Amino acid sequence: MRIDPSFARVVFGLALLSPGGRATSAEPACAEPEHRRLDFWVGDWDTFDADARDKVVARTRVDVILGGCALRETYEGADGLSGQSYTIYDASRKVWHQSWVTNRGQLLQIEGRFEGDRLTLQGPQLSSDGRTTLVRGVWSPEAGGVREVAHTSKDGGTTWQPLFDIFFKRHNAKVATETSDADRSAVETLAQLNREYVDAFMKADVNWYREHLADDFVCIESSGAVLDKDAFLRDAASGPDVARYDLADVRVRVFGDFALVHATGRFTRRDGTQGTSRYTDAYALRDGRWKAVSAQITRSAE
Repeated sequence: MRIDPSFARVVFGLALLSPGGRATSAEPACAEPEHRRLDFWVGDWDTFDADARDKVVARTRVDVILGGCALRETYEGADGLSGQSYTIYDASRKVWHQSWVTNRGQLLQIEGRFEGDRLTLQGPQLSSDGRTTLVRGVWSPEAGGVREVAHTSKDGGTTWQPLFDIFFKRHNAKVATETSDADRSAVETLAQLNREYVDAFMKADVNWYREHLADDFVCIESSGAVLDKDAFLRDAASGPDVARYDLADVRVRVFGDFALVHATGRFTRRDGTQGTSRYTDAYALRDGRWKAVSAQITRSAE
């Protein structure tokens, strides 16, 4: 959530320690499905006012941290407002909690629960003159990204006034091209397919892969395993081992009816550890449509 008149967002983690100062259990502390319900917000986002999606108002990055127990948001507004929030599901009280702080000395702490796929958090904010205002924010997935809508109330929740309405869309990595003007539409199509490929990976969208991979598709994984299309679809259906994957250094090269897409991805695993992967995907133009015919992935520890 943003303050000023952009407002607030996301939470603190708790360390449950024994009297000796050691963790009370070796089991994962945040393995329940409820802890993963806000993961649709994880990513590297361009942020827009919802009613004017042609101008970026902020860059927002949301990471899974602390072994999967919390989300950390870093908000960098075009107007100079910067803030961070920490969000956690407090299993002891069965509520979500978020704390938001800014470079303008603002603090907001809000709590609430999910209803369906919508998370509503609410709490009081004390102004410098001692007045209390209620702030309510709602996060929900929306086609193409995530929407966050906030309202305020000065009469204890009897009436509400709009505070902001923003939309998060995946940050578009810059695409380097080595093509003639005649190939530019192919480059744009392949860059879009590349973004969709990554989205399908994060969402375990087997139907997208079934449609866009050639029947003779082959994937060479970072482990060295070689998968044909059927094996790749089975692997994709099990879901990703990462909570976030951000594209960078995308390079598209078109050679007539054949093309290569090279890219770097920086990812965060479910346990909060991070890494980098580099890949090359090969596409062939078949019956007027670009189909992925091969993929090769390399992961590094950086």
